[in-house]
Amino acid sequence: MERYLKTLVAPLIPEQLHDAFISAIDRGSIRTMPNKSMPASPYSTPGALLMGDAFNIHHPLTGGGMTVALSDIAVLQNLLKPFK
Repeated sequence: MERYLKTLVAPLIPEQLHDAFISAIDRGSIRTMPNKSMPASPYSTPGALLMGDAFNIHHPLTGGGMTVALSDIAVLQNLLKPFK
């Protein structure tokens, strides 16, 4: 993990954060969190529009729920354009 962070990630870190990033790696300040599948159960409510991570299937630390929500908003916006 340390080698990966130093060789592939560190060159992408902004210059003003680079030294602190390398220092944290050298101190062993790397923390990990397992990312597992969290399947959802079907949920049906007439008239409800479930968007984003409404089923809680994305791990909170990945930020995937927000990404999916923003993508869903763009899709919904395009679907509603004809009704403007």
